[in-house]
Amino acid sequence: MLAQTGQLRQKVTEDQLKDLLNAVAENSRKEEEEQKVVFSRRKGGWDDDDDDLLDL
Repeated sequence: MLAQTGQLRQKVTEDQLKDLLNAVAENSRKEEEEQKVVFSRRKGGWDDDDDDLLDL
């Protein structure tokens, strides 16, 4: 993609390629972390239901 858009102006060395791939991998990890869904449940009316099961 970089070569197709003209962002690479010269040959890429092996070290540059490694750095580029590491940057892409890190970007992907950050995007995955941002897309996590976190459920925060409210405490309240549902808490006492568990106590009813103990009475059986």
